[in-house]
Amino acid sequence: MWRLATTSIAVLLTITMVMGPVLAFGLENDSPPLGAEAQAVDLADEAADLVETEVPADAAESEAPAEATESDASESVDPAKAAPPKKKIEWMPLPLVGGDSDMGVLVGAQLLLATFKDGYYPYRFRTHTQVALSFKPNHRGGVDIPVHMDFIKLDFPGLASGKLRLLIGLHYDQVNNSGYFGIGNAARAVAVDPTAEGALDYRIFQYVRQEPKLRMFIRYKLAERLELALGLRFMWMNVTAKPGSKLEHDLPTLRGTDPHFGLQFAAGLIYDKRDHEYNPTKGVYFETALRFQPGLGNDLHFGAYSVDGRVFVPIIGEYLVFGSRFLLDMLFGNVPFYEMARSGAFEPVDFIGGRMGLSGIPEGRYHGKVKAGVNLELRSVFWTFWLLKQRFKVGAAAFVNVGRVWADYTGNSVLDGSGHGLKLATGGGLRIQLNETMVIRIDLAWAKEVSDAGAPVGIYLDAYHPF
Repeated sequence: MWRLATTSIAVLLTITMVMGPVLAFGLENDSPPLGAEAQAVDLADEAADLVETEVPADAAESEAPAEATESDASESVDPAKAAPPKKKIEWMPLPLVGGDSDMGVLVGAQLLLATFKDGYYPYRFRTHTQVALSFKPNHRGGVDIPVHMDFIKLDFPGLASGKLRLLIGLHYDQVNNSGYFGIGNAARAVAVDPTAEGALDYRIFQYVRQEPKLRMFIRYKLAERLELALGLRFMWMNVTAKPGSKLEHDLPTLRGTDPHFGLQFAAGLIYDKRDHEYNPTKGVYFETALRFQPGLGNDLHFGAYSVDGRVFVPIIGEYLVFGSRFLLDMLFGNVPFYEMARSGAFEPVDFIGGRMGLSGIPEGRYHGKVKAGVNLELRSVFWTFWLLKQRFKVGAAAFVNVGRVWADYTGNSVLDGSGHGLKLATGGGLRIQLNETMVIRIDLAWAKEVSDAGAPVGIYLDAYHPF
């Protein structure tokens, strides 16, 4: 089954690579939706916070344009704060080098393509396609291939007279070192066999996860900044416990360990007042949602309530910005164990640990039905320049992440321990924004738990901010 899923995704990825420019050209040359005038007014209000993505022909490639356009002759225009052009394509086929201390070094290829047009926000169309696998040294002096990660993401704003936005994602994840240390906030990295001698082998806290999935996400505009969100996720999960691992030891007490299908539905509300989706400097984002999964030939019927709240405050314009995020995920019912290390109804992330959760805490380090966490981050931009008619912004970030899990709702002190039990991670690194929709982060993070995954420090080379 998983071989069929892999083959299908590989074919679709190839089609997307070939047809992407054709689709972008067609979308760029169609007519704006009815009601685009209203969107254009909203865009004009936010133009000061959007980033110019083209340099005038007479500007030097090494610096931003210095003169205002004729239409803005009455005031000086900062090229880093001008609206995108009326018609523009960002087309970036590029090799991929990324990864983190959980997966190792991720290599492969990516295609990022976005088209911009008046009347559409944040763009007319965007696709992000990836084929990648990772390499990580093992204790034997060799190299493992722990992760195979392929996806196609398609984003269509401005549908239904500008009220509807459709996001579709087709993914295949094979993770040979998914983390599992037990259930609860007090899960410890200790040997499964108390009589074992020698150094602790961190591989006993790993398992193999194969997960092809289809995701659909609809945002429908109810009022200014307020949207109804509906989501669907269809997936197949195959979990393999490694011999002698913690997961193998806990198999009799866990759900979701046999191969199975899952169909998940979600509904919620989104209030989005950020000035930019990919690199916000001010505004708020608030998402509250319910999701439900009926059992498909199994007993894995469960639900969840989630909250995702973000705030961005400019301290010195875009040059120094404070950002924060609060995540809450509350599961109930017959929950598969892997869902206890995730959060979110529409775009799930590993949580509390993981690269898009509380970075610094290893992915899968803690599992529980209730999870809460806060990201606190200072972001800066200290250098903006143009190269080959592409605009780059280089900055840095420093962050502190705090979170906790609860095994269930009974206050189980054996699984969750006593006291506040807060898990802390801290770190920082570089951030690079290329044009409008691409952000690269290179972060180092530390937490007490980072050594449990066999690394002295958490390393994250990734696309996008964590929030």
